[in-house]
Amino acid sequence: MADFVAVLKKTIDAQADKSPELRQRVYAKARATIEQKLVTANASQAVAVRQRNLLEDAIAEVEASYAPPAPPRAEPQHDPLDDFLHEANHEAEQRAPSHSVDEEDEKPSFSAGPHAEADEEEADGALPEAERGDSDWKFERAREKASARCSEYIERNAPREKRPYKGLIAGLIALLVIGGGGYAVWANKDKLQELASSLGRSDAPATSTDGQPQDNASAAGGSSAGGQDQASPAPAEERKFTQRLMPDGSEVDAGRASGAPGIGEGTSTAASTAGPGNPPSAQEQPVAVGQQALLYEERGGTETGSVERGNVVWSVIEESPEDGQPAQPAIRANVTIPNSKVELKMTIRKNTDQSIPASHLIEMVFTVPEGFPGGAIDNVQRITFKDTEQAAGNPLIAVPSKIADNFFIIWLNDARTAQDTNLSLMRRLQWIDIPIAYRNGRRALISLEKGVPGEKAFNDVLGAN
Repeated sequence: MADFVAVLKKTIDAQADKSPELRQRVYAKARATIEQKLVTANASQAVAVRQRNLLEDAIAEVEASYAPPAPPRAEPQHDPLDDFLHEANHEAEQRAPSHSVDEEDEKPSFSAGPHAEADEEEADGALPEAERGDSDWKFERAREKASARCSEYIERNAPREKRPYKGLIAGLIALLVIGGGGYAVWANKDKLQELASSLGRSDAPATSTDGQPQDNASAAGGSSAGGQDQASPAPAEERKFTQRLMPDGSEVDAGRASGAPGIGEGTSTAASTAGPGNPPSAQEQPVAVGQQALLYEERGGTETGSVERGNVVWSVIEESPEDGQPAQPAIRANVTIPNSKVELKMTIRKNTDQSIPASHLIEMVFTVPEGFPGGAIDNVQRITFKDTEQAAGNPLIAVPSKIADNFFIIWLNDARTAQDTNLSLMRRLQWIDIPIAYRNGRRALISLEKGVPGEKAFNDVLGAN
C-alpha cells in the first residue's frame, strides 16, 4: 500500500494541473495496469482481490490528501418567534412536566463545544470516502438506470390475465345460428309442409312427374361441349354386397343373386369400411440451433457435485439502450437448463452513456422456478473466456455489479489496454464461464459454448463496434 501511495503521489505531483479530472485519469490508469498484470501472471482470485483492495485503499489515501477542506457550518439565524412561542407555552410545560420535552433539547446544538467539534471531525473523516472519485456516483447512477430496466423487463415478461373472449364469441355465434335457423323455418313453414307431404317414401325418385330434372339439380356434372345443361342423373340404386365377412377376417363371395346383377355385386366390403385418409400434417416451424450449456453445482458434505446439460441460442438483436436513443446491435444469448428450469438471458452491448467509465456492458437476467433449492442467484463473480471446456480461462477486465436478485451487470473497463484485452478474449475464445452463487451460499458454474452461431454473432457485433 505504501508503494502504491508513493507512486500515485509522485505521478500526480509531476503534473502541472492537479485537478480532480487528472487524478481520476491517473487512478484509472493504475487500475488498468494492475488488472493487466494480474491477467498476465494468472494470479489466483484471492491474490487479485487483495491487490485490488490495496490499490483502492491507496487511492483513497491519496485523494484525501488532495481533497479540499470541508466548508464551515453556517450559523443558524435566531428567530424571535421561537422566544415568543417558548414563553407562551412555558405555563403549559410547568403544568405537565412529565409529558413535555424542552424545545431546546429537541434542537441540535450548534455551539462550538466538544460535540460540535466531534461532528466536524467525523464529517472530515468521511470526506475521503465520499470523494473517492466521480466513477463511484457514475456507477450508482448506472445502477439506478439498470434497476429501472429490470423493472421494465419484469413488467414486460409478467403474465397478463386475459378474459375468455373466445368462449364468449363462440356462444354468440351459436346463438345467432340457432336464432337465424328458427326464423328461416318459421318464415317458410308453408313450403316446408308441402315438401313434407310430397316426399312420401324416403326412397322416392328426385325427378318431377314429366321426367325433367328439378331446378335444384346439382351442377357438379358440368356442362356439355355444346353449352347445353345436362340433366342431373337419377340417384344410384342401393349397392348390394354379396360377400360375407368370416370370423377370421376373410371374405367369402356367395355369388350373385338370381336375375339381373345389381350394381355393386361382387364388390369387396373392405371398400365400404375404409376410413378417410389422414390429413397431411402441417409443416413444422424451423428450430434455432442451440449450442452446449452446462450447469455445474457443488454439493455440501460428502455429496459429489452435479452437472446438468442444456442449450444456448446465440443471436444478434437490435435494441435501444435507453428511451429516445437509436437501436444498437447487441449479442443475445438465451440459455435454458431443462432439468433445473434455470434460464439466463445475457445481452452484450457497447456502452453509449459517456458518463459511465465502461466500454461495454454485459446484462444477465436469470429466471429460476418457484421453490428453487438455491433460493435465487445472489452473486456473479466474473465472466471468463477460454479456448476449450477444460481450460482454466482468462477473466475479462471488468467490474461485476448486482442490481437485484437474479439481475446483474458486468462493466468492462474502458482503458485502452483493457479494451484490447477484452475484445481479443471475446473474439478468439470459444467457451464462456460464469461463476455464480446462490442465496443459500452454494456455488455453481454456467459454461457456454459459442459454436459457429455464437462466433458469428460476436464478430458481427464487436466488429461493428
